[in-house]
Amino acid sequence: MGAPFRAPAIIEEQFGEVWAMVFPPLLLSSATILGIFASILWQLRNRQKPLGARDFLPLLISPIVLLVTYSVASEHPSVLIASLMAFQNGFFWQIVMSTNETR
Repeated sequence: MGAPFRAPAIIEEQFGEVWAMVFPPLLLSSATILGIFASILWQLRNRQKPLGARDFLPLLISPIVLLVTYSVASEHPSVLIASLMAFQNGFFWQIVMSTNETR
């Protein structure tokens, strides 16, 4: 396996060491939240009823999704792959929650 997921060198050069440390969790958090919102929008395309508070329940469990995503993605050296993995996990967890509600 390669080097762990880190901020690109330009982030540390331009913004300093603190932002370089904050960059990976911030990027993965943003990608996960975007994945959740993309899933909500995807499900709305064929739906007749309006958007409700229940549709945003996955945001409540996003910290759990982020913990798992970050632990896996932080070992991957590619920022792009780690970001795509976080987005996919956000998208996937919205679908899992809606499936469990119908059972």
